[in-house]
Parts: sequence; C-alpha cells; structure tokens
Amino acid sequence: MKRTITVLASLLILGATSTKAESADSYEEFEESKIRINVTGELNSADAWKLEAGCHWFPIPFVGVGGSLGYYRQFSTTDIARGDTWWTNEDSEKAQNLFLHPSAIFFSPYIFRKSDYAICLYGELGTLLTIPYDRIDIDINPNEVRIPENRKSISSSKGAWCFFDGKIGLSLRVNKGTITLGYSYSTLDVYAQRRTMKYDNQKFDQFYPKAKGTHGAFLSIQIGL
Repeated sequence: MKRTITVLASLLILGATSTKAESADSYEEFEESKIRINVTGELNSADAWKLEAGCHWFPIPFVGVGGSLGYYRQFSTTDIARGDTWWTNEDSEKAQNLFLHPSAIFFSPYIFRKSDYAICLYGELGTLLTIPYDRIDIDINPNEVRIPENRKSISSSKGAWCFFDGKIGLSLRVNKGTITLGYSYSTLDVYAQRRTMKYDNQKFDQFYPKAKGTHGAFLSIQIGL
C-alpha cells in the first residue's frame, strides 16, 4: 500500500511542479472551464463495479477540487456467511453501499497535442466515505435442509467507513470534454460492517478474506460547463 501511494504521489508532484509558463502554454489552445461535471465507472478486485457522478471546481486549468456521489455493488462473490442450520439469503450475498467521494484532480501539461485534441496525464486523490451500516438476511432451517423455514435480519453500524482512494491515468481532451482511462487503488473494504456481525455464536469475520485494498480499472468522462 505504501508503495502504491508513493507512486501516485510522485506522478502528481511531477505534473504539479511544472513551471507556470509551461502550464499556461500547454493549455492555451483549449477553452478551459472552471466547473466540470464527471461520470466515472470502475471494475475492481473486490469483484465489484462502482459508478459515481460528481462536480469539480478548477481554479487553475490543471488542478480541481470537488466531490461525487456513488454506489458500488459486487457482481460476484464466494465469500458467504453460513452455518449448519442457517445461511445468508441469496439477495444479501453481494456487498453494496452508497458513498461520498471528496477528491482533488490533477492534470499534467499536455504530453501530445494536435489542433483538435490533446493527451495528458491524470491523477486523483480522495477519500471514500461509505454509509456506516449494513444488513444481512439470514435463512434458517433447524433440520439442516436448505429450504428456509424462518428468516432473520441482522445489521451492524460498526466497522471502517472511511477509505483512501487514488487514481492515475491517461486523458484525451477535446474542447470541453475529457475522457480518461486508468488504474485505481483504494483501501476500500466491501465487507467492513459485515466483519463485525455475529449469528449463532459465529463471528462473520471468519467468512471473509483479509482486507488488502482493491485494485481496479476506471473510465471517466468530464464535461466543462
């Protein structure tokens, strides 16, 4: 994790410390918008997809601050809490949550440009603030038959809810539009609240893999207003 954060920071510093004159020359051919809205989609190593929409303010062409509102959900999982006479209901197997994502965005001076488009490096550092709550429905059959006779809901508001998030990528800019493709890293733990749950004297933490952070690929579209 430390190595990943170091790489992200180094790339951002490289772009941000370019001279003022150099930055101005790089951006003078394109109309720059102070306010930009964005939609970002991601697939990551937690077997989850993530979608968010937000807005950033750019006081200078290559640095913006703002945030977004998003949602993630697992598309597949084999990490399911279960016992001899109970098991997680199918609709509750996949972890999901809403989140706020305050962040700072950095663009480097253009590394390649033509009359109608340009390419630059992209970096983003932020924080994922998830809703500190999760609920699981448990199906129960005391006869050890996988046909539910009863159902019980258990929930938790404990566990981590604040996570680091960073992105690096390559951006294609055309007028007020920017398309970015790249790599993302986050300390997000999709099972954060579930780890603190307990049923039938069994702690759910044993059913989930150790939190190691997530790696992913993202696609982001920005439009200037």
